[in-house]
Amino acid sequence: MDVGEAIKKAKYNLSDLSIDESGVKQYVIMPLLHSLGWDIYDRNEVKPEYRTSKGFVDYALFINDRVVAFLEIKKPSENLYYHEDQLLRYAYSEGVRLACLTNGKEWWFYLPLEEGKWEDRKFLEVNIYDSKFQSAIEDILSKESIFTGKSQRRAKSMLYMVSRLPEVFVSILREPDYFIVELIKERFSEQYNVDLDDSYLSNFLKGIADELYKAKHTDSHYVEPQHTQATSRSQSSWTKSKSRKFKKFVLQFHDGSPHTFGAISNLVVFLFNHIEKKHPGFFERFYKEKHGTKRKYISKDKSELYHNRPDLSESQNKELINGWYIGTNYNVESFKRMILLACRVENIKCNLEENGDTLIVKVSL
Repeated sequence: MDVGEAIKKAKYNLSDLSIDESGVKQYVIMPLLHSLGWDIYDRNEVKPEYRTSKGFVDYALFINDRVVAFLEIKKPSENLYYHEDQLLRYAYSEGVRLACLTNGKEWWFYLPLEEGKWEDRKFLEVNIYDSKFQSAIEDILSKESIFTGKSQRRAKSMLYMVSRLPEVFVSILREPDYFIVELIKERFSEQYNVDLDDSYLSNFLKGIADELYKAKHTDSHYVEPQHTQATSRSQSSWTKSKSRKFKKFVLQFHDGSPHTFGAISNLVVFLFNHIEKKHPGFFERFYKEKHGTKRKYISKDKSELYHNRPDLSESQNKELINGWYIGTNYNVESFKRMILLACRVENIKCNLEENGDTLIVKVSL
């Protein structure tokens, strides 16, 4: 069965609303891997439930007795956002260069060994219903592509296009080439019959560059610009998910009753204080982790919460126990990242679930 036929059958099986994780593995993942050149009947090539030093990953792909990729599979209704941290920690701990997280419909690909935050190592999000899914999956996940090194070259090209292209664009705006300046002046003159002043245009472009730079390096509210494999918007994109509107936030410990909050900041304060009591020294360990570029999620010094913004340092914070403070000028997605980071620091099992207008945070201390 070729790749196109495998994709067609996978879509048919995914149309069954009752399909669960095991169904995705059997009727979507296995046929696709087989069509991509992997011997799914050889455990030396496709190993299910592969044990790592951090836990089990659903599938490990091997070439010449060397693990080349990890695949983590979820049911179609699962939000992949809540599972990428676990997969990437597994891959990083084992030195695996390629990782894939999928619920059968959405496919997220990562280069775990690259520099930066976990979210910065994602180079591709592609949906099985996208017109370019087949070419993407063949380029990245086929046995031949990985064996020849084409997969890594393609993946790095995608990753750097996402992470470095904005920087190049900013540098061009700050020191615009003569021909770019002349092109803008020419277009402006043609449309408005007015000549632009060179110094004004230069300062204008530098102002845009500064605003883009600030947006890129702000922890919250920044949405990564859309990028595609070529130029069509219908092709695979790497946009960040937009924050959802929640009315309730529920914190559920494995051994107690749920706690309901009207704001996620209050949930995080309650959770962090609880972790500090259960795991003394948590605040210090969490503080040492990398947070924002020039800010800290928590600190005993309020000025560290917001760089060069004393007004926010005083007004946008909540007091934790033991003399610590937490910044509150964040969106829901940023608070989610805080929770997942805190759980990773203390090796706590944590799961975030969305149920309508309610975000449920389940924690096992």
